[in-house]
Order: sequence, then structure tokens, then C-alpha cells
Amino acid sequence: MSAWNIAAMSSLPAAILDARPAALSARGLETRPLHPAFGVEILGLDVTRDLDEAGAAALRQALEAHEVVVLRGQALDPVQQVAFTARLGTLSRHPLSRLALPGLPEVVLEQDEPDDRHAQWHAHMTWAAEPSRYSALFAAAIPAEGGVIAFASQVAAYARLDPHLRERIEYLAVEHAHPRGRAAGLAPVVHPLVRIDPATGRRALVLDHDTTARVRGLPEGEGAALLHRLLGAATDPAITLRHRWREGDLVVWDNRAVLHRAAFPAAWRLHRTMVRGSRPLGPADLVTPWVSAG
Repeated sequence: MSAWNIAAMSSLPAAILDARPAALSARGLETRPLHPAFGVEILGLDVTRDLDEAGAAALRQALEAHEVVVLRGQALDPVQQVAFTARLGTLSRHPLSRLALPGLPEVVLEQDEPDDRHAQWHAHMTWAAEPSRYSALFAAAIPAEGGVIAFASQVAAYARLDPHLRERIEYLAVEHAHPRGRAAGLAPVVHPLVRIDPATGRRALVLDHDTTARVRGLPEGEGAALLHRLLGAATDPAITLRHRWREGDLVVWDNRAVLHRAAFPAAWRLHRTMVRGSRPLGPADLVTPWVSAG
């Protein structure tokens, strides 16, 4: 393991470092790490047959511990993908998507498009008051030349920040806005710049290229410079992994913990489903008020 891997992982919360896919191993499933800090491939799991409640709980455990889970060789139609995603939590719909499948509003068709929005680092629905918790992409059609989706761990990104920078951003908040939100009547939302998982204490950065508008309470220039610096740290190659698509791949990730982007050389088609999330909690939300006993 290289020096940067040791440094990055040693500063992650112990609860994350100690997490192992024990529930998956107990079910006789083999796993393969994708990156020293995050990501795992689960081998031998057919999500259309093998995912009972215990299996779904094991998959959620793997997502909490590893942030990104890859399952190859799946045969999923959109209805089956909806059923699979519902095992992970309450389904979420994209309120602005113009590409939902007919009769299945929970499934968003992602395919070759003239713009390059998929090539930018982003998380799903950070512009909403309650961003998605999990996202699932199924590779329905992949070009012969292949395609890539890349992930960047925002848990590792936060852990690798200089301590003084972590202290500086501890209580800052950031305004997020969808590029088409104003026309659709969606007001900007404000999220903490540092998100804390109250169950594990895991901290992650909350920002992306697409929707992060400005830092509350800072002059515009200072805020823009800070966001530029943080986005660089958030997408450092040291904390990214690349997955090369094959047809039948199902990739599921913790949308609270990673950014992603995709690139394809030719026509492609993916089906996306999402699990509803909750309002991000920051350090200010978890401070216990001091009450005088007098």
C-alpha cells in the first residue's frame, strides 16, 4: 500500500476502517476490494433471486462500509430494478427529469446526450432539501468501446484535508441550486459543507461541480476560492476509483459519501433508480446546547 493510502485510511473513522462485509461472508458471498479506501465488488449475488430481507440488510451494510458496490452479470428489467431498489429503502423520483420511463416514474433513462453534464463531478439531487441516499445504475446497453464511471470518496476527501482547513469549514454552509431550478420554481437550498452521519460519526464533504453555488457568510471571491480548493481536494485522483462498464453491471452507491461522473465514447443506455434520503446534518446540528442547572 502506498504512503498516500496509509495516510488517507488512517484518518478515517475507526467504525469505517473496522467495517467488514461480515453479513455477506456469512451468506457465502465473495467480495473484492476496488480501492484501498472504498468500493467493493460482490461476486455471485443475483439480485433478482438472492436478495431476501437479510440479503438486503447485508447490502445496506456493505454500502455503509464501502460507499460503492458493484454487482456484475445481472439481468434486470426496469420493473425488477424498481423492486431491487425498494429493498434498500423508500424509492425517490427525480422531480425535474424529462427521461423517466413510461409507467415507471422511479426509473430515469440515462443515455447519450448532446451535453456533457455526466462528465462533471456531481452527486444526485444535492439541490434538493433531501438529497438521495442511495443511487443504482444498471447497464442496459454499453458500446463495444466500453465506458467508465468514476467515483470520488468524500469521506476520504474530508479526512485528507489539512486540520486547519477542516477547522475553517466546520460550521460553514453552502447554497445549492439546480441549473434549471429557477425556471421550475425550485428555490436554492442550504446544506452544511461538512456532513456527519449521526449513526457512525462519519464526516464527508457536501459539494459538487453542478449545483454548489456559494458559501454562506463569505464574500463572493473568498467563497469561490474556497470552493475551488475544496473541489480539487474532493476529486483528487488519489481518492477516486474507475469502473469500466459491461452490459449487465449494476452499480449502487451511497450518494451521501461519493461524487461520480461518467464518460462513454459511443451510444449507451443506463437505468437509474434512487432511494430517498434525508436533510444533511452538519456539526452545528449535532451540538448539544449547554443548559444552566441554576
